Amino acid sequence: MGLVALAGRALFVLVFLISVPHHFNSGVIGYAASHGLPFAGFFVPASGVIALVGALSVLVGWRARIGASLLVLFLVPVTIVMHNFWAVADPAARQMHPRRSAPRRLLWRRAVESG
Repeated sequence: MGLVALAGRALFVLVFLISVPHHFNSGVIGYAASHGLPFAGFFVPASGVIALVGALSVLVGWRARIGASLLVLFLVPVTIVMHNFWAVADPAARQMHPRRSAPRRLLWRRAVESG
């Protein structure tokens, strides 16, 4: 059971660990600033540190509840600032998200159909 739990935690935090290096990229910081994030030069790298500490805490199981809380602290503002599709006024720009996810939906549909 311990090995299965470790594998589950590893797969869960993999998403966060993959994204952490991007938080220190000037292009990503500029992108966040273009979304209206004030002090993006501070908040984007800080969010990377929060995601890293939270993910490592959950991965190793040390103070995992605090680590999970850090991941929530990371996810809520990122979702509100960076993924605010409801604030997009241009209908063509609003349609960008579903178009990008269409291949993913097709992949999952094929996986479910195959059994």
